[in-house]
Amino acid sequence: SANYDAQVEVAEARKMGEIGLKQREKDTRVTVAQLDTQATVAENEREAEIAQSNAQLEEVKAQSRKRSELANIDASMAARLREAELQSAVEVKRQAQLLEQLRADELASTKVAAEQAIAEAEGKAASIRQLADATLYEEQKKAEAIQVALTAHSAGLDAIMEACKGDPSTAKFYLGLKEGIYEKLAEQQAIAVSGMKPQISVWNTGNNAGESDPI
Repeated sequence: SANYDAQVEVAEARKMGEIGLKQREKDTRVTVAQLDTQATVAENEREAEIAQSNAQLEEVKAQSRKRSELANIDASMAARLREAELQSAVEVKRQAQLLEQLRADELASTKVAAEQAIAEAEGKAASIRQLADATLYEEQKKAEAIQVALTAHSAGLDAIMEACKGDPSTAKFYLGLKEGIYEKLAEQQAIAVSGMKPQISVWNTGNNAGESDPI
């Protein structure tokens, strides 16, 4: 009958409405989960980029410090060498003036002593020059060692870029692995996940209607 058909249609429409509502609720939950996942991934990528940028900044600072050390060593070597040369020149001039004064007095014994003084002065000057040469050699070796370290580091960076075919993103990823950045991030994420305690509620449909017993 028409009444029965109408009841069937109403029941069917109600059933379809409930199915559609449940599907929309399911789609909403999936969308929210996807958005949460995307936000987490974006945050992890941002933290990785910041960590990588900090590592590169520290590398630039280290290279700058090494260049500054080289400049200081060069300046120190030049100053020490100049000081040694001046001391040697002053001593030789003083002894020459003393010899000239003693020779003018025409005293043989004094002349012999003056000659000895000149010899001593020349010996002192030679010692000063030897000390200056030794100091200069030592400082040069230090500078060469630092330069070798800088060259090796620069060659290492060039090798990384070459291995990565000039791709800065791949090079950054490699440096991140080398510095243990991603390993640290993974550890932090593991700690964060282990600390999560989801709250599950079980609704009591017994005598106390409308109340819930959370677990």
